[in-house]
Amino acid sequence: MKKIISVLLIAVIAVSGLFAAVQLTSGPAATVYLIRNTVITRDQLDAQVREYQAQVGSQITASEVLEIMINDELVYQGAERDGIRVTDMQIESAVNQLKANLEAQVGRTVTSEEFESFIQANTGMTLADYRSALRDSFLVDSYIQYAKSDILNNIQAPTETEINSFYRRNATQFVNPEYVRISHIFVEFGATDAENAEKLSGLQSVLADIQAGRITFERAVATYSEDTDSKNNGGDIGWIAAGNQDIITMMGEEFVENCLALDAGEVSSHVITSNAGYHIVKVTVHTEPKILGLDDPINPTQTATVRQYIESRLTAEKQQTAYLEAIDSLIADLRAAATIRILYTE
Repeated sequence: MKKIISVLLIAVIAVSGLFAAVQLTSGPAATVYLIRNTVITRDQLDAQVREYQAQVGSQITASEVLEIMINDELVYQGAERDGIRVTDMQIESAVNQLKANLEAQVGRTVTSEEFESFIQANTGMTLADYRSALRDSFLVDSYIQYAKSDILNNIQAPTETEINSFYRRNATQFVNPEYVRISHIFVEFGATDAENAEKLSGLQSVLADIQAGRITFERAVATYSEDTDSKNNGGDIGWIAAGNQDIITMMGEEFVENCLALDAGEVSSHVITSNAGYHIVKVTVHTEPKILGLDDPINPTQTATVRQYIESRLTAEKQQTAYLEAIDSLIADLRAAATIRILYTE
């Protein structure tokens, strides 16, 4: 029997610590009747207890696992009773969308074998098992939306008091580091040391012309930069934040530190070496570290404000709370309508 809602419920009852798998004798552990009689065997229960041990490594009793299995079976039967269906087209659409997102990230077509390996590495499931898990997830979500729309559609927007209270409690988390926005003239590394020496010398000559006023930085970008993505935009390559390890890894610490040392409007006094090549850098904006106010942007690269972030965060929390309440209410309704016999005792 597949688990439908147990991932949500296990978080409520799991307690940290290791436990030994429960060994059960064969025979029925429980029967569940809503639209048909289903027997949950002790072997099935034992298998589920073992699976929880492998997944979460936490203490949980066989009785608690049995309650989860009963709830899962009730949702299956209730969804069937109430005409809730998940189509193959819905599943394939979701799988295809995931594959398309992966291809967008890697910038190329992903083979079927590569996609299956990706699913296995990230979920621990085969593609067939992943499709089955998607079907279960869609079924539960569709059923809850159908049966408990009154709870899910009654979520109140965060109040100003809630937003301000969250900000006060977490103000020190809303801190921007030092930022610079830079433009550059870039020359890529050559294949040999001799070629690199020639490229570096040529860029040093360009820098001397800029410093002497014989050419503007912007004109030099258009004339000499090998960065085709930025040369038609004045060499602008965006923002660098102090301490950003992704940028440091990509460009090198020397490059980042040299950029952060420049004032707004200043051109580097020397050619800066990065992990990719040689640069003449101009800083166009330089901001100091600051604690953000409610109406400040989260960072210079975004228009969303701290207030909007908090509102979105609180809304998501309210939605999660409502969803869990809807699950509890649906299970209570199904249990009230069902006949359940629990035969297992610990």
